[in-house]
Amino acid sequence: MMQLKDVMKKKIALVVLLSGLAVSLVFVVRSLDSTPVAFPKAAALQPCGAEVEKAYKSAMEAVNWIRFGGMAAGGEYQEMKNTGVRYYKAAHPTIKTVAELNAHYQSLFSEAMFNDLSADNYSSRFIEIDGHLYIGDMAIGANILKGEESYKIIRENNEKIIFRVTVEDLAEYEGEVIGHTTHDMIYEYIDGKWVFSFFELVR
Repeated sequence: MMQLKDVMKKKIALVVLLSGLAVSLVFVVRSLDSTPVAFPKAAALQPCGAEVEKAYKSAMEAVNWIRFGGMAAGGEYQEMKNTGVRYYKAAHPTIKTVAELNAHYQSLFSEAMFNDLSADNYSSRFIEIDGHLYIGDMAIGANILKGEESYKIIRENNEKIIFRVTVEDLAEYEGEVIGHTTHDMIYEYIDGKWVFSFFELVR
């Protein structure tokens, strides 16, 4: 009889112990759930040289659309009576509206850089008519006294790359190389994507 009582006491003690452990575990889990955990910032995966050069050429093309025109357009156009400017319907394979055009620029440039680029004649260059993108015929000539370009990539840190563009300066009449001009474009990892935070024309 005494042995049975001892066994019962041990079982009761074991149940109490296990119950206490369960309560402690629940408390720990609740404590972990209610306490914010600071995870380390994920390192930016740097693009390779070919990817940076491709981004530069896409960005330069986009800047040239604003400054010089040249975005693919079809023969269909509409002329604004108040200005006399002809707007040609865009023939780009993927960009069909102003919203899609804005998204394209925002994929290439930081917000501040895009605002700077679009401050001049962006809204007058690109308009939307009946849900379609049209481009104003307001071309400006490029500097013809510029020759070949060469590139150098300088990786300043994990989230900043300098894309250095060196352009030949040409003589006005002979066309011979008389010097070089260097431009440093800044390619940065901002808000989860690589964009140009500084960009300028090179010719």
